[in-house]
Amino acid sequence: MTNNNKVPIVVYYDTETSILASDYRSSDNLHICIDEAGHFVMRNLNNEKECNKVKLPHYNYKILKFNPIYPNQYFIGHENSLKIYDIRNNLEIDSIEEFGNALDVFNESNKFLIVKEEGLELYNYYNLKIEKEKEWKDFGCVSHVNLNTINLNNPDIILVGNESGDLFHSSIDN
Repeated sequence: MTNNNKVPIVVYYDTETSILASDYRSSDNLHICIDEAGHFVMRNLNNEKECNKVKLPHYNYKILKFNPIYPNQYFIGHENSLKIYDIRNNLEIDSIEEFGNALDVFNESNKFLIVKEEGLELYNYYNLKIEKEKEWKDFGCVSHVNLNTINLNNPDIILVGNESGDLFHSSIDN
């Protein structure tokens, strides 16, 4: 009998408590995770000796993900804010209180779509200034398309679709 399931050959035990959030970037095999005790771990899966572990303050962490637009950045979000970090030195670049309690974040170069329990919020973030452009209280499905890889006149686009079939576009007033 043939079993097509693969068994992991290498297992890392980087944290002692439950992992709350993680992200993986296949372009450079970089994995990040954060546990409930606030341990942040960044590991290069191509080189098992390249691992960085930092103890962060205790918060209810909700988001950890790489910034798809700027490869040297990642986000860590909790109940008070969303923090932007530089991947090269793990230093905080900015803390955005308006994005606190976010469950997920989708972004382009200057637009942020924030998913919260109570709805969606679209922000313009330019020169460290935050401006809420739109919010939706009733939504179903969230979709994100990074159109920077496509040759368009305006590559900064965030799309939101809801269960009734409405489609909202970040560059068009709806």
